[in-house]
Amino acid sequence: MDALTWHNLLTQQPGTRPQPNRGSEGLHPVTDADNDVESVVPWFLSQWFPSPMVDVVVEALAGRIEVNRQGLLGAKEILGIDGPYGVGKTSMIFALSRRLYPSYVSKPLAGEVPTWAPVPGVVHDRVPIMWVQLQAHASLKVLYGSILDFLRFPIHGTGGVLASRVFRALDRFDVRLMILDDVHKLRETQQASRDIIDALHTLNTNVGERGGTLCLVGSDMTNRTLLHHPQIDSRLKTYHLDPFEITTNEGKRAWQGFLRGVEDLSLPYLPGQQSGFLSRVLPAYLYARTQGHMQDVQQLLKEGFRHAVTNGTPMDRDVFDQIPLSERASRAEALLRATKLSLTPTKARSVS
Repeated sequence: MDALTWHNLLTQQPGTRPQPNRGSEGLHPVTDADNDVESVVPWFLSQWFPSPMVDVVVEALAGRIEVNRQGLLGAKEILGIDGPYGVGKTSMIFALSRRLYPSYVSKPLAGEVPTWAPVPGVVHDRVPIMWVQLQAHASLKVLYGSILDFLRFPIHGTGGVLASRVFRALDRFDVRLMILDDVHKLRETQQASRDIIDALHTLNTNVGERGGTLCLVGSDMTNRTLLHHPQIDSRLKTYHLDPFEITTNEGKRAWQGFLRGVEDLSLPYLPGQQSGFLSRVLPAYLYARTQGHMQDVQQLLKEGFRHAVTNGTPMDRDVFDQIPLSERASRAEALLRATKLSLTPTKARSVS
């Protein structure tokens, strides 16, 4: 990922929702010319189904970023997003970035990184939001190199040279929101942690001088030593993104409400499908398959829709049973079924 690719993603227009083809007897099959697989399926697969948990976090992050933007210049509050693998952290960051991008760049054009002139006669690319995915066991030099690579800057040189180049680039490209993803991959040896802590503190100060925000994203962040250092945790506000849960009434309502939203999107293209086919008929089954992890939830529902539309079958349990999910989901589902089986009382056999 580099600045141009990221810009193109943020400016890409979502596909137009196809109009269902209705007749005197209701919906026609989606293979009709005006409502065919080639238009309906790609549109549905491109959707990111909203959930109240994600929406709440996105709203909170946007608010904090605006406070940093309007506050005094200097080091700002650092935002953290923590959650297990597969709950949709990266997709949430994409949704947040798409929401904020127009507030930094007016009328952005796809295929062309915006430019600005900090002083008359000097024109630079403008990259107000940057998203950097870190590598495994990333050292300080790798951290700086990843930032420069995103900005399409040279990444050769000593650590000191790279550091100087990074901070010049952040100023030159007017970076206002720096998102470092997979921060749990940062190296945590004693000296590496010390260097990275200092670097994160300086990055936060540099971005903050433009009213910007440093955002750290990762898994199991509460157990990362470097994030507990006073230079970091004295300014760090972490938001936790968890899977859906159905152990409480509130959690059950949220899960069924989410499924109802997916029904609203899909029903117009599923002739004969009854309202409630997900939220009332299959909520327990869908949860058992996915355990509420958004990545598996999205995969199961999208693949189920694609199969149903393509083959002209109902979007039901028979379809979902054919769809494999992640190894994590499969192991958890097998354990759940085994636990239920072991807890099921057996009838005593009568002795004649």
